[in-house]
Amino acid sequence: MIRGKLLQEGSRLFGRFGLKKTSIEQLTKAAGISPAAFYKFYASKEELYFKIFEDKAYTNQALLIEEVTKQNAGSPSTAIRQMLTKGMEQIQKDPFLEHSEEDLNLVMRSVSKDEIAAHVFRDYMQFSPVFEQLQASGKVISEDPEVLTAIVQLYFTMNEHRSKFKPQIFDQAMALLSDWIAKGFTQVQEVQVKP
Repeated sequence: MIRGKLLQEGSRLFGRFGLKKTSIEQLTKAAGISPAAFYKFYASKEELYFKIFEDKAYTNQALLIEEVTKQNAGSPSTAIRQMLTKGMEQIQKDPFLEHSEEDLNLVMRSVSKDEIAAHVFRDYMQFSPVFEQLQASGKVISEDPEVLTAIVQLYFTMNEHRSKFKPQIFDQAMALLSDWIAKGFTQVQEVQVKP
């Protein structure tokens, strides 16, 4: 219960103020616990931030996979494009996921390489079966599913650079990029049948 409250309040406070401007005292006051009790659950606010990030990423990935799976009967290119577009919309709606590049860099410096590798591996394990299924049905190129997953991950990390562009230009560029990725994933070589 306390852990859940810390995750909830951490998401809200980090989303509102960012990592640097959110203190352990603010987190514990919002969660209704003492600052000392915080350390029974997390070693630092960066660790809490990373846990929230992982939970949200995993939840959003499950929704994206559901999007591709339900669209699978139709055009795989459309399904992949919609998955990317809806995923970016989810990121932009959630103040926590609209994190600044600086916050994420701070967290990545404080999280172990093993934890980052485990996060990347979980992404692969979540997306890989979907790509393998689409490949088996001939709807997606026969590239290593880990590479396809990395492309999806890279697409979403682009949001960290949103502030460097005019909003309309960024949105148009991301729409075009999602279209290119979807078409590239589904450019399966057709077998020519000779008469």
